[in-house]
Order: sequence, then structure tokens, then C-alpha cells
Amino acid sequence: MSMANTEKAVKDIRRKTRRKFSTEEKIPKALRGAGSSHCPGWPPG
Repeated sequence: MSMANTEKAVKDIRRKTRRKFSTEEKIPKALRGAGSSHCPGWPPG
């Protein structure tokens, strides 16, 4: 198997086994990221 074929196989496997996040899981992550203290310019004002 050539290197290109190996990389394609690995990408296919990762694509098929990638974790799907529901909307309910995404919202708390986004809120935590938006309120982090290391964001320059946050809080606005």
C-alpha cells in the first residue's frame, strides 16, 4: 500500500468514527469560550 493510499484510509476511518456533537453539547462549550477571561476586548465597554 502506498503512502497516499494509507493516508486516505486513515482519513476515511477518522471521518467515519468522528464524534458527532449534539446542539445541547455545543451550547455550553460556546458559552464557556465566549466568557473566558483571556479574550482581549471582553467584556465589551
